[in-house]
Amino acid sequence: MGEMISVWSPAKKTGKTTFLYMLVNSLLKQLDSSKKILVCCCNLNYGNLLKLFGIEDNELNIEDVVNLKLSQDNSIDLLKILGRIENVYFLGSKKTNMSYVSRNLPEYEKLIYEFKQNFDIVFFDTISGHENILTNMLLENSDYIINVINQDKEILDYLNFVAGKEIAFVVNAYRHIYPNVTEIKKLYNLHNVFMLPDSSELLEMKNKNRLVAFHEYTSEYNKELNRISEFILKSLNLKTTGKISTVPSRKVRQLFNWIHGGLNHD
Repeated sequence: MGEMISVWSPAKKTGKTTFLYMLVNSLLKQLDSSKKILVCCCNLNYGNLLKLFGIEDNELNIEDVVNLKLSQDNSIDLLKILGRIENVYFLGSKKTNMSYVSRNLPEYEKLIYEFKQNFDIVFFDTISGHENILTNMLLENSDYIINVINQDKEILDYLNFVAGKEIAFVVNAYRHIYPNVTEIKKLYNLHNVFMLPDSSELLEMKNKNRLVAFHEYTSEYNKELNRISEFILKSLNLKTTGKISTVPSRKVRQLFNWIHGGLNHD
C-alpha cells in the first residue's frame, strides 16, 4: 500500500503548487526508480501543476476516471490509462463539476483508495482553505499533509491552519523577518518545520516558462528542497539512492526532455 500526501495551504497565494512541482523533481533525484509516483492536481480549473510538467489540459482527469469506474466495464487499469513520464503518473481535475463530486463522493473515495494500491506515493495538489468538498475529502483520507505557509502572522493567528496530519510544515518564500522559523515553531507549537528561501531567480524562471531548468542550479532553495524530500522519504521508509545529487539524474533529464515532447501511454 502506498502513502497519500496532500499538499495544502490554509490561505491562497502561498506557492504550494510550485513547491509541489519542485518537490517531485527533487524526489526523483533520490527515490529508487522502481517506485511509482502519482501526481494528482485537484485544484480544478485553477490548477497549473500539470502544465508545469508540460502536460496538456486534455489529458485524462479525475472525473473521467470516476465516470469510467461507474460505467458497466469498470475493470480499468490505472497504470495503462494515465499519462506518465517514466515512473511518474499524472491526473488532473480540469472541468470537474462540483455537483458531480458531491453526488458521487463515495466513488471518489474508492478511487483514491485504489491509488494507494497502485502507487508508492500519491501527491494531491489541493485547493487552499476548507471551502471545497473535494479538498476536505482528500485531507480526511490522506495519510499525511504537507502544510505550506507564509510568514504572515495575522493570517496564522486568525486561521486554524493546522490540519492535524502534517508530516511537515513548509514556510515558503522565507525571509529574515519576524516571525522566523524558530519563532513559528514556538508560537504555534509545531514540529518538522522547514523553510524555502525567497528566490527571485525561481520566480523569474517561472515567469519565463523555464522553471524546468532551475533544478540544475546549485542554490540555497534547492539545498533546502533536497532536505525536505530526503526527510519525507525517510519518514515514509522508502529506499533512496543513498545520496543527493546536485546534477540531474537520467530520470530528471528525461523529464526535462519530455516537457517539450509527449507522454507515454502503454
